[in-house]
Amino acid sequence: MDVLEEERIYQLALGFINGVGPVLARNLVSYCGGVKRVFETPKSRLLRIPGLGAKTAVEVLKKEVLIRAEEEWRAMQEREVDMLFYLDKDYPYRLKECHDAPISLFLRCNDVLNHPRVLAVVGTRKVSSYGRKICQEIISAAEALNIVLVSGLAYGVDYLSHQQALNSNIPTVGVLAHGLDRIYPSAHHEVAKRMLLKGGLVTEFPMGSEPDRENFPKRNRIVAGLCDATLVIESGYKGGSMITAKLAHSYDRQVLAIPGRSSDVSFQGCNWLIKKDIAALVDDVSDLAWNLSWDQEERTISQQRKIPLHLAEDEALVAKSFGNSDEMDLEELQNALGLQRGQLAGLLLRMEMKNLLEPIPGSRLRWLGA
Repeated sequence: MDVLEEERIYQLALGFINGVGPVLARNLVSYCGGVKRVFETPKSRLLRIPGLGAKTAVEVLKKEVLIRAEEEWRAMQEREVDMLFYLDKDYPYRLKECHDAPISLFLRCNDVLNHPRVLAVVGTRKVSSYGRKICQEIISAAEALNIVLVSGLAYGVDYLSHQQALNSNIPTVGVLAHGLDRIYPSAHHEVAKRMLLKGGLVTEFPMGSEPDRENFPKRNRIVAGLCDATLVIESGYKGGSMITAKLAHSYDRQVLAIPGRSSDVSFQGCNWLIKKDIAALVDDVSDLAWNLSWDQEERTISQQRKIPLHLAEDEALVAKSFGNSDEMDLEELQNALGLQRGQLAGLLLRMEMKNLLEPIPGSRLRWLGA
């Protein structure tokens, strides 16, 4: 077993611990000083970690977790499934900004998740003729905007948007609510195969995971988190598309919606989002481009590190000090900030607990934020 394979198995095992979700998993890695160390840390030390009770500490140390991770790794190799861990440099930077982002993504996907322009398209499973028409028109015209389209490969608007993206030569990514050893609904298998050629499939669920009801809201947060904006084509008050829109809004992402007549039940959700100023009104692709500033000439993408909006002022200064590098010398950082060692230690501890950076050997720091 090589070093990368061993690392991946420990990363997989972290996701298989009963009672440990994405937030607690990050805390475990931060407090223990690395993924492998999580499984080497004595129970007495694990119990000091906030939010980790005695029952969960026992789950962390079970050998069955690593055995299951090894089995999963072999299954991934057989199916040619790739993996991105949240500390990997290629992990989608937009998704990484979300506090509840998955610690691992499983994918069969081209390199499109960090594309400069990513749009989620969601909506009802029972599309009206008008919803179908405007969905096809907007996505067809969006080819000129150089976007990647993300949706959930479900019936209705999801399937229609993937299909139209393929027909319009737009890379499209399907986010699944199950493992990559199957396609649900099975009727969408052929479209899924075509998506692999330009775009792909992504999930947080390991092999063998069924498309259980509770998985779909989890899937929706990934759809929202991967994108700059979410466009709701057609939706009633309730349903997965409204969940996705509200999640996108909570992540400070742009939400857009197609308006309908007040008497159209299938557009009541869209109208409500617009009325409550959660979503911008979109009639055609020009509205989409204008709201997202995608109607301007292609701007040079800054090579400077993207500074998360939620950082405090002193935390943002630390982030800027790293520049484009992922690592920095502790003394160099202290000189750049002009802080006393005690002041800097408190600031770095706070940022480490937020999983923004971590200490590494040689009196150096590694940046973990987006």
